[in-house]
Amino acid sequence: VAAWQAAGVNTSALSQVLGTIAPAGINGAPRSAYNTDWSNIAPRVGFAFAVNPKTVVRGGWGFFYGGGLEGGSPIGYQQQTNYTVSTDGGADPNQGGAVVGTPSIGSYGVGTPFPASTAYPLGLQPPVGEQGLALAGVGSGGLQVDSPLRKIPRTQITSLGVQRALPGNMALDLHFAGNYTSRLRATLWYNGTISYPELQYALAPGSSAYSELLPNPYYGVFSMSFPGGCGQSTTIPALALLLPWSQYCGFNSAPPVGIYNDPIGKNWYNALESKLTKRTSHGLTLNLAYTYSKNMDGSGYQNGYPYQDANEVHWISQFDRTHVLAVTGVYDLPVGRGRTFLSSAPKPVDYALGGWSLGWSFGAQSGTPLNINNGFNYSCPFAPSNGTSVAHWLNEKIASPSCYTSVSHIGGSGYTYNTTPSYITEVRNYTVPDLDLSLQKSFSITERISFSLRGEAFNALNSALLGGPDNTPTDGAAGLVYNDLTKRYYWTGFGTVSPTQLNFPRNLRVSGKIIF
Repeated sequence: VAAWQAAGVNTSALSQVLGTIAPAGINGAPRSAYNTDWSNIAPRVGFAFAVNPKTVVRGGWGFFYGGGLEGGSPIGYQQQTNYTVSTDGGADPNQGGAVVGTPSIGSYGVGTPFPASTAYPLGLQPPVGEQGLALAGVGSGGLQVDSPLRKIPRTQITSLGVQRALPGNMALDLHFAGNYTSRLRATLWYNGTISYPELQYALAPGSSAYSELLPNPYYGVFSMSFPGGCGQSTTIPALALLLPWSQYCGFNSAPPVGIYNDPIGKNWYNALESKLTKRTSHGLTLNLAYTYSKNMDGSGYQNGYPYQDANEVHWISQFDRTHVLAVTGVYDLPVGRGRTFLSSAPKPVDYALGGWSLGWSFGAQSGTPLNINNGFNYSCPFAPSNGTSVAHWLNEKIASPSCYTSVSHIGGSGYTYNTTPSYITEVRNYTVPDLDLSLQKSFSITERISFSLRGEAFNALNSALLGGPDNTPTDGAAGLVYNDLTKRYYWTGFGTVSPTQLNFPRNLRVSGKIIF
């Protein structure tokens, strides 16, 4: 008791441990798994206004909803019966946990592959029902449950733009697009309750306020003394006893307790989208689209246990791409009868050279934000001074201990306090353009039968898309290593890009089709 009091533990709270899982339909709780959400209303409005015969202004706004993804938490209701493969380490391949055909004492073992045995005298373990809830998760090192507070994710979509007809059978579409999603799933730890001053005290160099091992009040408790359970350890970290619901502790570990579907996550997308369309004329059909956008993420908290951040994160999304360009089109080559060149060519020449159509699909886009190892705090810029390369995608100076420090552990525990964002835009991931080409012609065989020949080149430029760079500064400075298998040298170390290709190499394909 003296050790507990010296560590600041409220000893009276240990005499009667409170807190258990609340099942639906029991003790006055509603039978429904989730609280009824009356806010799922989806108003929508849109308009179009013709300024003149060639100009139209369009806009719209509306609420849209996702789907409920939760399947409920069977914690405490289910019980597992392990299959005993052998009791002699597999020495006898025909020997199992029980003699085949041994009758089961328990009703759930009759006619099942789980007859009665020494390990399982009841055969297949029966489901425990609500009686198992009081001890569900106790001593297992933490607990996450499905909360009735969950809501259906909601997206607010808005757009406003203008479309203008241009000479040459072209049309320009320019508009703003917004997509704002709320009520996304996020993890919330109910016992992440240490205050900010307590956090600062625990982050002091050499602090062991939360890692100090104290006598374990749960040692030897039967329901917590399973292999790896909290009851098997004579000691317990002070953190486990200082925060609520200590009964969910693990073997020498503190228990985070919370929900995984708190509807607090958000996402913001804003974009300027433009598209130029050329309808078919002079054998050419063209579509050009460009998007300038920003995607922000607010999906929960960066720190949740044992300290809960005051605010949710608001940083760049891992899916953000500032610039996206796409160009597609089809061009009827001006060669052959009825076209600009060889318009009166002999039939054999026209059969071979005339009537071909060239198609293409070109795409280029910014790389996604770079994932940073947030197990460290950094004091040097991430962008290399001489530009990015596969050898130095990140500033090589960061590999020096003068540019980074390890993230602080809270009170000497295994939990850390992170302030470094998960993704940065100072440097982005590797990206390459992509070009797909096709060449096609249709040959008339008879009046009712034709043959279509098509050649395609996917990734025609054979661009190699590589993965993200090594983001662990303790991996050391960049250096070349020789691979005996490929007989090539590769870069390795902090900031180097892996040679692994993420996209498909050039793929050539020829196909034919008979139409009748």
